[in-house]
Amino acid sequence: MVGKVPIARRPKDEQVLWWRVLGILMIVLASFTVYQNIQFNEESRHITECQVEFVERFAEALNTRTEANEQGRVALDELIRKIVETPDGEATRQALRDYIEVRNASEEARRANPYPEVTISEECLP
Repeated sequence: MVGKVPIARRPKDEQVLWWRVLGILMIVLASFTVYQNIQFNEESRHITECQVEFVERFAEALNTRTEANEQGRVALDELIRKIVETPDGEATRQALRDYIEVRNASEEARRANPYPEVTISEECLP
């Protein structure tokens, strides 16, 4: 048969059906993957927002407590300096009273600013 081009075989109806099923399955899987990714990103954002609140409270308490400790350290340095420089007994006792007053204020500041408890609020639960 010279000059005749063979006609391409037409796929059987069964093969066409399987290709369609496979195509639909791929579309469903792709859709599910996109949906799952969107949900995961939303949950991650929500968790991050909840952590920000705790970290801010923790940083505030830490800064206040650090400042209180610094005041105590400065008061101790001042006490030692006064004791060394002042031979008078009454001045030494006054320096000790001043130090104790600053340390008590420092301790009160630490007690008034405890580290926040790690809690999970209802809105932060999944």
